[in-house]
Amino acid sequence: MPERQVPFSDVRLPVPDSSSGDINEGDQVEVISRANDQECSGWWPARVRMRKGDFYVVEYYIYDAPFNEIVSRERLRLPNPSPAVPFYRYSLPLPEDVHSIAASLDAHKEFKKVVGANCVLLDRSGSELIVLSTDEGVIKRSTLLSDMHIRALRNKVRLIAMKEEAAKQLEVSKQLAVAYREEFQVREDLIGLAIGAHGINIQQARKVPGVTAVELDEETFTFRVFGESQEAVRKARGYLEFTEGSMEVPRALVG
Repeated sequence: MPERQVPFSDVRLPVPDSSSGDINEGDQVEVISRANDQECSGWWPARVRMRKGDFYVVEYYIYDAPFNEIVSRERLRLPNPSPAVPFYRYSLPLPEDVHSIAASLDAHKEFKKVVGANCVLLDRSGSELIVLSTDEGVIKRSTLLSDMHIRALRNKVRLIAMKEEAAKQLEVSKQLAVAYREEFQVREDLIGLAIGAHGINIQQARKVPGVTAVELDEETFTFRVFGESQEAVRKARGYLEFTEGSMEVPRALVG
């Protein structure tokens, strides 16, 4: 059957069991039929005029002139007593910072379960979450829990960002592990000279071609220099390593 849009006012729940119940001449029934080959099938109101075995002659009410048709029992059911189904709708605007994760309906499964909605979907722009239900209480719960759902989405966005950052750091660590590396300590009283004013020496070391990273452990005053070649690492080390030594000067030169 092709897709077709109908107003909510025309939607009803099906009868529990259309095969149960005896149908006799003169009964009001509904017949599964269609007006022509281009239309989709639907339940049409009719009256049983005659019955012979499992076949019935039914008269439709939809035309100015009576229209009769012979149909089998499986095409008949007793009139549907169900009223039109009331559908309630709630639209939750989605902040732009959660659009990336909110685009997947899986992100709203828990929200749908908690509020008890029949249907949760996104609008065409992806900027609103739409809740549909036949129970008005579901809409009230959706309204009350909407802020909590947005916070949960934001937490998921942050967790994904943290996971991606951790993966990047791990990749950097792997690259550093296989690179050339030198590690050396500087005396505490000389660490200020090693760093330089406003960290100028560290900046210079990092600018050396082939140097990939310069780290400083401020608790142990240990520098770690990583690079693509041993020459680059040693050149960067030259900007950072400071030592103190003594030199004897002949007395004649003193003063």
